[in-house]
Amino acid sequence: VPASTRAAATSLGSPSPARPPGLAVSSRRAGRMVCLAESDRTASFSSRVEFFFASAGIGALTGGAVSLFKLSIAAGATALYGLDTTHGLGLRSRSLGLCAVPILGGLLVSAIRCLLPHWRLGPGLAEHVAENERGIAFRPAASAGRTAAAVATLCTGNSLGPEGPAVEIGVSVSRLIAAVRGMPLQRRRQLLAAGAAAGVSAGFNAPLAGVFFALEVGAEAVRAAVPLPVGAPMQASGAAPSGAGGGGDGAAGVAAAHEAAREAAELDVKSRTAISGLVLSSLLAGILAQAILGRELALRPGIWARRAPLAELPLFLGLG
Repeated sequence: VPASTRAAATSLGSPSPARPPGLAVSSRRAGRMVCLAESDRTASFSSRVEFFFASAGIGALTGGAVSLFKLSIAAGATALYGLDTTHGLGLRSRSLGLCAVPILGGLLVSAIRCLLPHWRLGPGLAEHVAENERGIAFRPAASAGRTAAAVATLCTGNSLGPEGPAVEIGVSVSRLIAAVRGMPLQRRRQLLAAGAAAGVSAGFNAPLAGVFFALEVGAEAVRAAVPLPVGAPMQASGAAPSGAGGGGDGAAGVAAAHEAAREAAELDVKSRTAISGLVLSSLLAGILAQAILGRELALRPGIWARRAPLAELPLFLGLG
């Protein structure tokens, strides 16, 4: 978003004391619409085409990567337990020797951590967003280590949901493509949201849920990760003396500048071009995951037998 547009949106979103509350809200909404419209209008045709091709690539790669992730879990669980443990163990499969398998999973995760720099696994979703905002280079080895640790955790029957790592896989793919193409911050934000949408779509077999996840959770994460502008206190104070008036005006200026930057970041993810990329990435990831894994439910309900309904009913009443 151009600086002039952000300044106009900030002035519209900072009502004077004499302005009525209703007019202030409508002005703030008008400022957001101006930012969205001008952001889509100023983007060149070639930039949009590159973004859509990148979104399609993110969707295809994420769908394949998440499918490989789930197949690896199933293969490891079958080798260790004789069955896929992602939906729980049955009564017949319980034995004392199986207690050593989760311990093996913990040892594998510890070994993976020892192989990574500073013994740290790769970033999660919030860390990915923060690194993207601060311009920190993407670390493929760390993200691959985090995925390997998730596979070791799940295939050995330890507690972890496979959908969270699926989102992280999608975000990692988006950051890798953005780094290869050398895209600016605005496009990196949009591609990161597209990766999150693709991860949810492939992980839950729900493309529409992936789009809404990116617009709600992804946009809020981007907004919260925007750092304070470097040198903002000096600029906001206008090099005034550090008196009571100058200090108060400087703090207010810094807060206003930070809020304007956060709003611009959120609008980057919710622009029309970004939403089109989200839909494209999410659909491709869901289609490819269904083609590889089938149409099986991501959250399959377990089998529960009621042995004493009258005795069990009060427990459910208390739970409610």
